[in-house]
Amino acid sequence: MATFSRILSRVLAILAIALIALIAILLVDGQNLTDPAGAIWAKTHGPSLLAFQNIVQRHLGLPGAWDDYIVPVLEQQAWMVMVGAAVVMLLVALLFATFGRERPQSGNAFRNVPPE
Repeated sequence: MATFSRILSRVLAILAIALIALIAILLVDGQNLTDPAGAIWAKTHGPSLLAFQNIVQRHLGLPGAWDDYIVPVLEQQAWMVMVGAAVVMLLVALLFATFGRERPQSGNAFRNVPPE
C-alpha cells in the first residue's frame, strides 16, 4: 500500500506541474484564459464536453451534480479552473505522499540482532 501511495503521489504531482506548465505555455502563446472554461472547452472540442455531461448525468446517475457543481465551475475563468485543479492535485499528492512515507522502526534498534 505504501508503494502505491508513493507512486500515485508522484503521478499526481507530475500532472499538476504539467498543468501549470500548460497554463504558462498558453499565456506565452497569447491565448485568452479569461474566457469561461466551458466556453473554451465547447469551442475547442464540443463533443467531449457533451460526452462528459452524459457520463455525469446518466452513467454516474448524478443529474443534479452537473447543474449544481460542474456548471458553476465551467462558468469560471479558464485560468482559475486550471490553477484550482493543479492545487487540488498537489494537495492530494501531498496526502498520498504522507500516507506512503516509510515510518521509522519503533522499539529497540538491536532487537533483531542475534546474540553472540
